[in-house]
Amino acid sequence: MPGDVMSHVIINFAESFYCYYYTDKKQGKMQLQETLKFLKKIGAEDFRKTLKLQYDKRILRENRSEK
Repeated sequence: MPGDVMSHVIINFAESFYCYYYTDKKQGKMQLQETLKFLKKIGAEDFRKTLKLQYDKRILRENRSEK
């Protein structure tokens, strides 16, 4: 994956976490999921796995603790 694309993906992922925590949980979660889908679509599985670990750690764990 070209470095420029990777940089944009990382920035988008970080902005999505910000949105999730500080403005709109539903929108932020949707953006995070869309980013993960995009990475799968372009075949960046290793990079996707790394970001998915962060998603699982922060979003899924938080949702489980709310129940």
